[in-house]
Amino acid sequence: MKNCSTVNVRDFGALGDGIHDDAPSIQKALDSLKESGGIVFMPAGFYRMCAGVIVPMGVAVSGVTTATTGPWQNYLDTQDKGVQLEFGISLRGIGEQWIDPRLYKGTWVLSDHGYGEANGAPTFRMMGNTSVSKIGFVNRYLPPVTDEFVACPPNIAHISTNDYPYTREGVTVEDISLANCYCGIMISAGNELENNYHELNSPMDISKSCGRHRIHNIMGGPLYRGIVLKSLLDTVDVTNCQFNYSCYISAYCEIRTTKCVDIFMSRGDGMSISNCLSYGAYHGLRTEPSFKNNMGTCSMRLSNCNFEGISPMALYSGGMYEITNCYFLGCHPCGYMPESTSVCLQIKQPEHCIHIPFIAINNCVFQNGSGANGISLDVRLTCGSNPMISDSQFWGWGEGEPVVQLNKSHKNAGSLTLSNCVFTGTGGIDVLPSNMPGTLARAEGPGYHEGDLRFVGCRFPEPLLNEISQKGIWYDQCVTFDDEGQNHRIQI
Repeated sequence: MKNCSTVNVRDFGALGDGIHDDAPSIQKALDSLKESGGIVFMPAGFYRMCAGVIVPMGVAVSGVTTATTGPWQNYLDTQDKGVQLEFGISLRGIGEQWIDPRLYKGTWVLSDHGYGEANGAPTFRMMGNTSVSKIGFVNRYLPPVTDEFVACPPNIAHISTNDYPYTREGVTVEDISLANCYCGIMISAGNELENNYHELNSPMDISKSCGRHRIHNIMGGPLYRGIVLKSLLDTVDVTNCQFNYSCYISAYCEIRTTKCVDIFMSRGDGMSISNCLSYGAYHGLRTEPSFKNNMGTCSMRLSNCNFEGISPMALYSGGMYEITNCYFLGCHPCGYMPESTSVCLQIKQPEHCIHIPFIAINNCVFQNGSGANGISLDVRLTCGSNPMISDSQFWGWGEGEPVVQLNKSHKNAGSLTLSNCVFTGTGGIDVLPSNMPGTLARAEGPGYHEGDLRFVGCRFPEPLLNEISQKGIWYDQCVTFDDEGQNHRIQI
């Protein structure tokens, strides 16, 4: 068996000093394996790249940085403990101290290209049957290095269109650290970040296929998009991802909290997302419809995930969603946008959706951490969808908003059912139900029929069942509990 070829970017002139442009040398190393395939090794260093490179088919790019390695966290922890940092660096305020090469251990890339170009050349553009692993990325144009919020190309992208050859096979992206990217990882049939192709009929109009993909072990604090999956006909496996603040400079935190979507999906079949954490982004996960008549839907299995933010998860596309063993916390991280209403889970069925959504949520926890400015579940239906929430817990509520809200804009069939769910306040075991005022549910909209919102076998404190919660809402085998802990079967 012929041994796999391995080349070192240092042998092609890359310095990894954070000063010289290493992109031409890295491209030479990649091109040297264009005929045979193999591994391009990037040893520890801080590689400034003033242009993007193309990873040829059959080539793997590998560094030595694992996904658990952040560029600044250990330094910030040390600084917070009153210990002076080595080299005399102070990680406070905006500035280029954040990209001092001496800070970086392992393999890191300083992305220094594509200012203002969201659709510009990615730092690494992957052809089919390639991989990129064990590399960290820092963007020179974004906070905390600058105080600007400017569009930049993806750090890693597999872009497939009918004009791009050799993009049929899938790719693997793993053990990646994203410090402050505008867009971290993009896998898409199509090459436009913001375009959902509503003028086209299907992904086949863009690209015949772009393979099955794996995205594993990603860490970072994106500013606009962490992982983007668009117009895909084949499955994508996303697992073991952790998104959080990578620093606490206000210019950085405000952008991430108010503008970021950590995982974005638009038209995808068989997506599997598991063991992921998102804290601080506006949306931990968001789906959107695409193509004519919103027929570009998402099919997703989500499990063992933890999303915390102003709007942790928003399902705006039709499709099939199976969600299990997840935790959704609605809150206002770092105190940003305190006047806004946090919503643990939004389900918004698109207008004129050809494919009726199927949504099944089981064994999840919805926690309102925003008090009066929080809703646990906000569902807006147009036609035909019947979301089902089962065996789940709802923690906390305020007096200003209902725990569950349903709005139907059309008279077509459609309903929301919650079964075997428990509603509990967050004031602790010493807080009696009589001190838990609020509204369990509100149902409204010109298309709402009595019983379109129903609770089956649920349990909640008596004060939640107020007049609003009884208007047109059905209860089957539900009970309330009083200050003595006694259950009372509801007769409505």
